[in-house]
Amino acid sequence: MTNVTEQLVVPHYDSYDVIVAGGGPAGLAAAISSARLGARTLLIEKNGCLGGMATSGLVHPFMPSYAGEQPINKGIFWEIISRLQKHNAVVHPDLTKMGTGYTGFVVWPHAHVTPFDAEILKWVIQDLIEESNVEVLLHSLVVDATKEGTKATGVYVEGKSGRMYFKGKVLIDATGDGDLAKFLGIPYRLGNDVDGSMQPATIFFRLAGIDRKKIDAYIAENPEERHFKSFAAKAAKEGKFIPSKHDVLFFYTPREGEMAINTTRVHGINGTDVFDLTKAEFESRKQIRILLEFFRTYVPGCEHAYVSSTAPEVGIRESRRIVGEYTLTKEDVLDVHQFEDNIAQCAYMIDIHDRKSTELFYTPVPEGHSYGVPYRCLIPKGFDGILFAGRCISATQEAQGSVRVMPPAFSLGQAAGTAAALSVLHSTTLRDVDIPRLQETLVTYGQIIHEPKQNQEV
Repeated sequence: MTNVTEQLVVPHYDSYDVIVAGGGPAGLAAAISSARLGARTLLIEKNGCLGGMATSGLVHPFMPSYAGEQPINKGIFWEIISRLQKHNAVVHPDLTKMGTGYTGFVVWPHAHVTPFDAEILKWVIQDLIEESNVEVLLHSLVVDATKEGTKATGVYVEGKSGRMYFKGKVLIDATGDGDLAKFLGIPYRLGNDVDGSMQPATIFFRLAGIDRKKIDAYIAENPEERHFKSFAAKAAKEGKFIPSKHDVLFFYTPREGEMAINTTRVHGINGTDVFDLTKAEFESRKQIRILLEFFRTYVPGCEHAYVSSTAPEVGIRESRRIVGEYTLTKEDVLDVHQFEDNIAQCAYMIDIHDRKSTELFYTPVPEGHSYGVPYRCLIPKGFDGILFAGRCISATQEAQGSVRVMPPAFSLGQAAGTAAALSVLHSTTLRDVDIPRLQETLVTYGQIIHEPKQNQEV
């Protein structure tokens, strides 16, 4: 038996140009873009498949990725849509107009969402990863990171094989929760500035066996009931609805007779606390049982509905946000500000799920416009050797409510991976990456970095 006082010897497995922690939209885009430029790249993911909230979280659909009628989140995201089309596993965002079942019958700015088949998405992602020569480690959790002074140098990974160490010239944190910021002592913000509270957690699930024609007909005759508020109110009085919501949000999927439900809600959850996450998983699954009976009992077209799938993990809307060289603000979003170091565009509304009530607060970006995200939001203040991508970038809580969704995450990840590779290939620090070269490379690989002109090809 091993003496517990013995010092644990952690094997050093390999060294890489770029190491990406987290295989969600931001992480997989970062890894693909880095490897395509010739950097030896390792992608580390805690689950058994890549895709993050799009696959393991069943979050659906991809939220709007257009400014007006022009797509702004293209690049690797667009490649994925194109490949899904070949499998008849997506509804192209050109075709999803507001007020339809694909947009959840939503009538505020919600056009050009992208409904997709999460199972086929796993295949598409795997193909892209393999074709790009990304090295992947699944079922592996990054549990610590190393540094020399203020430069990140590597990560510790825990899995079935035990603890391993990988050295990297550049690290990219695409964990969503900014885990490497905590490990490395990089400053971050958590929750709001008043009491640290965060938006509620949600588990997505799928209902199958529904009659879309019957649902469509009911909503056409009762447009004010597109979210079944009266049904929810009636059910609540009878003790048959969840107290943390007052309506129902659902989206048709590409599969006939199936819809994705975004209605569970658990308040008071810190997504960086394992005890809170456990609580959220249990509470959300209790809510699914209540919601299934609600749909069967009250909603026309759902009399024979059944749960076809439940997300393996709860969805977290916000947690850590790093303190970066620049902090994206609410004013930047609503003034559709553009920056000299733009590396992405975003036009999604500021979407805040209230931290205590059943309300949701939406503030749209000016119609037909988008705002820029500067490269500096990916760089932690006072630190080198690491970039952040996805919802943990440097932003205020309000701005994060816009940039946190998956299409911008793909764009931010592609920018981070491209910058990381350029840094390694040209032997510069991340701060000294040539911005025009970075922007030119992103454009070459299909990304949109400047606000497009409406009604023109981009």
